[in-house]
Amino acid sequence: MQKDTFIDKSGKIRKCIMVECPVCHQLFKTRKDQPHTFCSKQCKNKQQALNYADNRTQLKCAWCHKRFTRTNSKISDSKSGLHFCSRQCKDEAQKLGGITEIMPSHYGTSSEPEYRSQFIEGELVCARCGYDEFICSVAIHHIDEDRSNRNRDNLIPLCHNCHHGLHNKKWVLSDLHIMSMW
Repeated sequence: MQKDTFIDKSGKIRKCIMVECPVCHQLFKTRKDQPHTFCSKQCKNKQQALNYADNRTQLKCAWCHKRFTRTNSKISDSKSGLHFCSRQCKDEAQKLGGITEIMPSHYGTSSEPEYRSQFIEGELVCARCGYDEFICSVAIHHIDEDRSNRNRDNLIPLCHNCHHGLHNKKWVLSDLHIMSMW
């Protein structure tokens, strides 16, 4: 057998080259037509672990303070500069009483109980579909969409489904034939 050949696992004679492993610096023979970079799986895994660690930064969760790692490219994705170990921690931080920097601007500005008090219990019925089973599921909509206008003539009770449909342009207030009441 020639010096530049070797017998592979299947018993075939293959042309080979000598390569130095970048991890352990050991010289090894590898196929000339399909050369390997590493001398063993252990060396390949060591190199992958190093690359993985080099591309990650250790952070502290802004909500639970647990340590976690994140790829460097993902760190710049944070709009607030705060980082969370999980979606659950981010959701908890965004709730009322959480981290104010990441709460939407409208959080805590609702005075719906004040609006609801302008209606007696029998009036808390959806003006579109008539839903009245649970009054907690009836929202108060501002006809002119100005939340500061608390005039009773500007308020209309709608179930959450109809209210959502109205804001998403699935229907319009002029569809209601009883608008003269409001």
